[in-house]
Amino acid sequence: MKGSVVLKHTGEPTTYSARARIVRVLDGSANPAPRLFDCELNAADDVGASLPLRDGEWAYIVLADAVRGGMHVRRSGESDRTWVPGAGVVLELTVTGTPPLAAGAVVRRYRVTTADIRPPVLAVVEDRPAQG
Repeated sequence: MKGSVVLKHTGEPTTYSARARIVRVLDGSANPAPRLFDCELNAADDVGASLPLRDGEWAYIVLADAVRGGMHVRRSGESDRTWVPGAGVVLELTVTGTPPLAAGAVVRRYRVTTADIRPPVLAVVEDRPAQG
């Protein structure tokens, strides 16, 4: 089961990319991935680190997969994962576009948790403008 964020596009065609980093592990253990990594985007028939979207189209940004005893945080694709305990993590997600988004990059923090084999639960922790 996957934990993901839905991205819906309006306006002129734009190619989206997303990067994330683990801000902290909620059980206090060491952060296994504090540096930025590319995220996987999934749209109708396409998967990649960046995807073009037209008006009204949407894509999922896959953040984590539930596994027994914890979850795997997705790092650029299904085969590149970082295991974290089920207590969860706070992930900072940065979404950018080409051409650049009118309001600039979108930066949000999500608390991602799971218990054994349940879908990861996502909650917005912080929504702030990108630092320029």
